[in-house]
Amino acid sequence: MQLTDYHAKYFAHELTKRCSSDSVGKLAASLADAQVDLNPHQIDAALFAFRSPLSKGAILADEVGLGKTIEAGILLSQKWAVLHPLAQKVIVRCRDIELSPKTLHFQYTGAEKRISILDGLVGKSGWLTCELLTIEAFEAQDHILFAGCTDAGVPLTEDQCRRFFSLTADTEHLSDSVPSLLAEALSTSLAVEKEYIIAALNLRNNEFFDAELDKLDRWGEDRRESLKVRLRELEDAIKVIKRNARVAPDLPFKLKLERERRNLETKREEAWKEYEEAARDIEKRKDSLIDEVEKKLSQHLSQTKLFSIHWRVM
Repeated sequence: MQLTDYHAKYFAHELTKRCSSDSVGKLAASLADAQVDLNPHQIDAALFAFRSPLSKGAILADEVGLGKTIEAGILLSQKWAVLHPLAQKVIVRCRDIELSPKTLHFQYTGAEKRISILDGLVGKSGWLTCELLTIEAFEAQDHILFAGCTDAGVPLTEDQCRRFFSLTADTEHLSDSVPSLLAEALSTSLAVEKEYIIAALNLRNNEFFDAELDKLDRWGEDRRESLKVRLRELEDAIKVIKRNARVAPDLPFKLKLERERRNLETKREEAWKEYEEAARDIEKRKDSLIDEVEKKLSQHLSQTKLFSIHWRVM
């Protein structure tokens, strides 16, 4: 009993698949063998550092004692697992394994682990296919798709298919090919899963764009309000000087007040120019966001078959 080449190929793709920025799968490599007890807020913080496809970085600013070092360590560990030359060499070798269909006898009875969703499959057999779906839009994402069924045509859940690879297995030469009706059912299942992923991605992208635009609107409103306050202060100061100038006791003092008024009016003109420039800047930023989103909006999809197997749960 062993981990087969099918296990290795699946795990290699799972380890390095590109995920959405807010998915815990983004940290699969670093969480797989974590030696510390991680808290949910630390995982959330690490995901935050990956979150926006348009962001270039992040600041981790939790209070003292909440684990900023661990959060940074999660990121570094993920980067190492994905980018380190030694890790890449092993992963690439596993990803490039060419696999022909075989029967895998998954050893469940007597295994140390209990996987309840596989209990009903003991003694049964069937077919399973695994594909890699790559979607390039806002960010490149990889999705590992599974479709499976029993020899009687009863479909398996995606989780059942994945949990097979939590078990060791023996391999056996496969002489038969998947029956045409079952092959058609597996293909339909993969197509449905693909459409579901694309729909969910479109919804997420819409939510992301709305959130980014809302942040830009709120930033612009704060900036405009700050400039309005400055303009009101200048207007009030000018009114005070005009009132004081009308009751000035002598000409020299009146002239001094007039000079102050002119200085304030100059500042008011500059403040108005700044306000107008700020309004233009806000619109430019919106246009820039829209342009960047439009460039990344078109989706490029590709599907790669990883392997097909005939399975049996022992």
